[in-house]
Amino acid sequence: MRLTIRKRTLKLIAVIGIALAVLVFYLTFRESPEPEQFNLYSEGRGPLSLDILASIGDESINVQEVSFPSIGVVVHGLLFSPANATKTPGVIILPGAGVDKFGEIDQATLYAQNGYTVLVLDQRGHGDTGGLVRSVQQDFQVFLEDEPTSAQLMVYDSLRAFDALGSLPGVDKDDIAFVGLSLGGRIAMIAASAEPGIRGVVAIASSGFNADVSNVDVHTKRYLEAIDPDFAVAKISPRRIAFVHEVTDSVVPQAMARSTYDRAREPKAFYSVSGCGHGYCPAMNEHLLRELALMLNQSFK
Repeated sequence: MRLTIRKRTLKLIAVIGIALAVLVFYLTFRESPEPEQFNLYSEGRGPLSLDILASIGDESINVQEVSFPSIGVVVHGLLFSPANATKTPGVIILPGAGVDKFGEIDQATLYAQNGYTVLVLDQRGHGDTGGLVRSVQQDFQVFLEDEPTSAQLMVYDSLRAFDALGSLPGVDKDDIAFVGLSLGGRIAMIAASAEPGIRGVVAIASSGFNADVSNVDVHTKRYLEAIDPDFAVAKISPRRIAFVHEVTDSVVPQAMARSTYDRAREPKAFYSVSGCGHGYCPAMNEHLLRELALMLNQSFK
């Protein structure tokens, strides 16, 4: 009798031990939907003004070199505004990796000529904007230490650009859209998913990583969810997103952009163009102006 009771007691202790082990494992490795670092996008974003560094331009467009503070850096950019305009919609251009603000002058001029006030950024680590841009692998180690990654800081910079552009008296703060190229498109999609005030995103030659996370560990999955727009793009709806992509782009193949487009919800659009390579070219102009008009409630000229 005593032996039977003892066996039952040992089994009960074993079951309790296993249950406790499972509970400890769950509490240690469970996925938190809102890690502390994700709060970066909403914290500390009060009113922000643009510092005017220099003014150039002509009779139809005013162009100013501007800057504003962000986390650890001063972000620089070019501001294009239609001359004699009173209140205009705003467009923020986020260039791709290796491209500074001067590389997007043609595109910014196009939008300003069509009635938009345009802010083109030197993204973190580019042009006159300081800051370190780490590799994806280096950023993963930073992420594991609960510090903001380079990508997250670039998203924050873009959100501060949104705050700064909206503070201008000549800009309608409720009518601002993003145009992002390649890396800039990824940043724009994540920013729009975090900030409901952004009216829409045009992603040029851009996509998510199209990563398969079914067999990765919890830390890698959480990291990808933080930096990969494939996990953010569906949150942009009911605002509009449009992809404009060159058919033979070898840097970001069109199939990758299509995959990210498929993850997005309506309203959305996808345009294929030829003769551009990777990035912007004038063959995209009609699509870009149409999409901005739809996002910002403007008549398409």
